[in-house]
Amino acid sequence: MKLHHGSFQAEQDQRKVKLGLRLPLLSSEEALCTVLAARTDSITPELGSLGSIAMALIDVPQSRKLEEFRSDLKARLFRASDAVYALPATRERPQDQIVLILEDCKPEDAPKLLARMQTAAATPLKFGIVTAPADGIDPAKLISLAQSRLREVR
Repeated sequence: MKLHHGSFQAEQDQRKVKLGLRLPLLSSEEALCTVLAARTDSITPELGSLGSIAMALIDVPQSRKLEEFRSDLKARLFRASDAVYALPATRERPQDQIVLILEDCKPEDAPKLLARMQTAAATPLKFGIVTAPADGIDPAKLISLAQSRLREVR
């Protein structure tokens, strides 16, 4: 509930109690931060965890539609724990983007996977990759770092 910025409410009316759970609609970025927080929570190095998570932020090519491109990338993933999220364009970020979250992915393996996806897409992709815990575990900082690493790879 905390991760999703929810609140628990209880109302009592004489002999009846009404319980409620309110979960607000989150923006795409807030939802992504929530997902990253949940994923990175399980890889905290201080607790002895040795896992890692890679996140790739990909600009949607101008010739592709957001949902179509998201579905195409999702079909190319091979592990059930990997996930694909859409970040529709906003005023602050005028480019549609896709986020891949790759569970238990070593920092050196993520660029190889993106290179294979780029070959399959048959178009140059502009992407930025971060890994947790190597690049940190704060979701907002990871997203910001991935944005700063966006570059076109040929």
